Amino acid sequence: MASKPVCTQKVMAYQFSTGEYNVVLVDTPGFSDTYSSDTEILLDLARWLEVTYRQDAKLTGIIYLHRITDVRMDGGVMRNLKMFRKLCGDQPMKNIIITSTFWA
Repeated sequence: MASKPVCTQKVMAYQFSTGEYNVVLVDTPGFSDTYSSDTEILLDLARWLEVTYRQDAKLTGIIYLHRITDVRMDGGVMRNLKMFRKLCGDQPMKNIIITSTFWA
């Protein structure tokens, strides 16, 4: 029997060090999620960012994962990236990497 895929249902942070850098990867539910609306996901992320910012942790980059099976970035994806810009400001947007997932 095939196992059910594990889906992220809340914002989760994973810390590690590499060389002299401390890195925190933040996993969020995917946009167009089955369980939460894009607005709920962004609100959860905004709350998490507020808490970490108050702890003097700054967001320095985003890795945005895009399904390779989605042949273009539709209106929903573009809307989400615009919301990221509003959430983070223009300067940090240079630190966003868009990468694809679901390669065979």
